[in-house]
Amino acid sequence: MLALLASSSPRSKKGIMKFMRENRRELRLMDDAYINSRYLPSEYTVGEAEILLDLSRAIRALMETVVKESRL
Repeated sequence: MLALLASSSPRSKKGIMKFMRENRRELRLMDDAYINSRYLPSEYTVGEAEILLDLSRAIRALMETVVKESRL
């Protein structure tokens, strides 16, 4: 999703790609959690849940920045 957004938003591409590099492990955990929750009974620790919540907040902040930059 973020790679697609980066390709469609040249002005924000650098920031999005940096975010993806810096959060690669967390993004992978989120992807795995999504897939596992759909097909397998899964349990996560409080720590894992906090990591995913923090990542969700960071993605939201990134998207808000991209929207603001696209309006300039």
